[in-house]
Amino acid sequence: MGGQSRESLHPIRVGGRYLLNAWREAPFYTDRERAALALTEAVTLISETHAPDDIYAEVRTHFSEAETVNLTMVIATIQHAFGLSGRLLQIQINSISSP
Repeated sequence: MGGQSRESLHPIRVGGRYLLNAWREAPFYTDRERAALALTEAVTLISETHAPDDIYAEVRTHFSEAETVNLTMVIATIQHAFGLSGRLLQIQINSISSP
């Protein structure tokens, strides 16, 4: 994503643990990254969250309309791929532990 270093695209580890699942509490993420993570969570939980307007509004303060569409499509594509892979491999993707 625009202007970010290659290193910033890798999951952050502290004490051997990834902090992606604690993105709200972790002090390392920018406001832009937090907006993208909030949108990712909302899309992942769409049946529960129904795409909250406040999350969309926050995303739009950090991303252009085209970037928002692209981000949403990437999130949906990844979610779909994980779902299909899990069904094909007969595994639950979120049950796989990190190395």
